[in-house]
Amino acid sequence: MTSSKTDDGSVSVLVLAAGVATVLLLPLVGSVATALATQHRMATAADMAALAGALDVGTGDPCAAAQRVAQANGAELARCDVADPVVTVTVEPSTPLSGVPIHVAATARAAVE
Repeated sequence: MTSSKTDDGSVSVLVLAAGVATVLLLPLVGSVATALATQHRMATAADMAALAGALDVGTGDPCAAAQRVAQANGAELARCDVADPVVTVTVEPSTPLSGVPIHVAATARAAVE
């Protein structure tokens, strides 16, 4: 068997290319994972804030209650609408996502009868 001199080092080039691709894609994968985790956290915060606001309809300030619960869950209340007995809230992260150029927000509605 004889080896061809033209194939010498081809594996090194492939390994180098795979390494460069991995290094370039890791930040993207991390940013997408961060955005997805934050979206789920905001959805939970919106649900809880809407429920807290709905519980205060007729007895207090629904939007103030929603704001307290949103802040306790790492979110800021971006919008609060009350149409007795329905409370609709939109929340956003209280701290911006560094390195993630994606706007994350969540909206929820709740009513207590």
